Amino acid sequence: MLHGVVTLFKMVFDRKIIIKSPTAAVNASGERTITYTTLCTTFAEKVFKRSSEQTSANQLIGTTTETFRIRYRSGISQNCILVYESITWEIKGIETEGRNQFLTIECEKRDNNG
Repeated sequence: MLHGVVTLFKMVFDRKIIIKSPTAAVNASGERTITYTTLCTTFAEKVFKRSSEQTSANQLIGTTTETFRIRYRSGISQNCILVYESITWEIKGIETEGRNQFLTIECEKRDNNG
């Protein structure tokens, strides 16, 4: 029975993600900057993906949202970022499932310009 659970776990949680937490630092000019350090590297289930477009100031803005499910881990907050396939995602929401069994993390693609 345990073998079946392990096999199911490998089949569902098949996407490698990195979760990074913010750290405040001071650069050589004395300015405060935020850098990110790896909090954990884990496997996730990619639940679903949505895309939308909207117009703001006569510019078309595209937004992509991904939702991932991971085994429960403490220390993850909306201040963290998620890296999947070399793309950085902002964490927009975290929901605990069961009695601290899983976390569902909703992320939005971060624009490279800011």
